[in-house]
Amino acid sequence: MNIQAFEKLWKQSAGKIPHLNAAQYDILRVAASRLAAPQAKFWGLVANKIKFRTIMVVHCYNFGNTSVKYPWNAIAANFGQEIPLNITQAGTIKKRQNFSTILDCLVAPFLTFGFDPDTTAGERLDAGFLLTEPGTAHQILTFDVIFPCGNPEFSQSPESSAILFYYLMKRLPCTVQKQEAFVFPGEVSGHPRYRVTLRDPMVIEPGWILLMLEKDTWSWGVVCG
Repeated sequence: MNIQAFEKLWKQSAGKIPHLNAAQYDILRVAASRLAAPQAKFWGLVANKIKFRTIMVVHCYNFGNTSVKYPWNAIAANFGQEIPLNITQAGTIKKRQNFSTILDCLVAPFLTFGFDPDTTAGERLDAGFLLTEPGTAHQILTFDVIFPCGNPEFSQSPESSAILFYYLMKRLPCTVQKQEAFVFPGEVSGHPRYRVTLRDPMVIEPGWILLMLEKDTWSWGVVCG
């Protein structure tokens, strides 16, 4: 997740994000701010879609970093797809939490975006898509992650299987492969670095903060490239 979403979740949960303490939060936030290179402009992470009267509505978590005017020709991006959406209106409806994901335990989606139900776009939408400005969000399969809170001690095999929790919501199978330590400019000691490869391309950028699970090891990291 981008650093703004990370800070918002920490505040809204009163510092009760799973597998994370206050000292680790500060370390991750500092590392993320040093590595951040934002390009994607988006407003909302899709939680689900419903039909309301004569329009289709997507229910979103409010993790955006931009503002828009309507009608908005947006792109729903992720999972290797880019789905055009002509969003005609927006509102707020707080959804009852169902606690089916880690994210649901921290916050409920409340943004809603209405779009034309006659298109086939709605059939392809799913939880985990980002509503983005066209041309700003780039999906990638492989990227490097550093672990500034300490070595995650993933399996010592050349390549291990793991789960990446995208925005603490979508479980994405991936592989991790150890790389040379990452050293920030002006520092002497480095941080553990792993190369992560996903099955499907996703919008992920330097400075995003990720939670990963490998066997029974939970680790927070920051995308570095």
